[in-house]
Amino acid sequence: MAIAALQTAARPSIERLHLRSVFADGRRYYLQAEPDGFRMTTNAKESWRYAHRTSPVTIMFGVFDSDRDLTRVTLRSRMRLTYLLDVLWLPAFMSSLIIMTPWPPLLVGALVVAFCGLSWLGHRYHAALEAYEMLYFVEKAFEDFLSPLPPQIEHTGAGVVYDLQRDFASAWEAFYQQVVQPTADNSEGAADVRPPHAC
Repeated sequence: MAIAALQTAARPSIERLHLRSVFADGRRYYLQAEPDGFRMTTNAKESWRYAHRTSPVTIMFGVFDSDRDLTRVTLRSRMRLTYLLDVLWLPAFMSSLIIMTPWPPLLVGALVVAFCGLSWLGHRYHAALEAYEMLYFVEKAFEDFLSPLPPQIEHTGAGVVYDLQRDFASAWEAFYQQVVQPTADNSEGAADVRPPHAC
C-alpha cells in the first residue's frame, strides 16, 4: 500500500493539487520497488535547454519495517557513482592550466586543493538538495498515513510551572495575612475579655 501511494503521488494530476509543491521547477520522481522497500531518483527541467532534464545525482533507498499496526520507513541516500566521478574532471582541467604557470609551487598546490575542495562541496550539496527534495516528496505522499505524534514537553515548561508555584505561594501568603491572621488576632483579643465563668 505504501509503494502504491508513492507511485500514485509521483504522477502529477489535477486531482492531487495538494502535492503541487513537490513538482516545482518541473521536478519528477522515479520509483523502483524492491523486496524490502523502494529505490527512488529525481530530476528537474534544465532552464537553459528546451525539453531537457537534469541527470539524477542521488539515489534514495527506503526500507519498510512493520511492527503490528505500525510501519516505519527508514530512508538513506547516496551519491551516484557517475556523479561522484564528475567531481574530478573540472579540478583536473583547471589544475592542468595553472600547473604550467611560473607561480610559486605553494600557491599552485593551494589552488589545486581549493579547486578539488570546492568541486567536492558543490557536488555534495547538490546531492544533499536532491535527497531533501525526495524526503519532502515521501513526507507529502505519506501525509494521510502518518500517525499523530504525542504532544512534546517544551523546555520552558519547568520554568512556567516554577513561576506558577511561586505566584501561588505569594498569593497564599497574601490571603493568609488578609483573612486568616486578622481572624486569629480578633479571636485572641476576644478571649481576653470573656468572663471567667465562660471558660
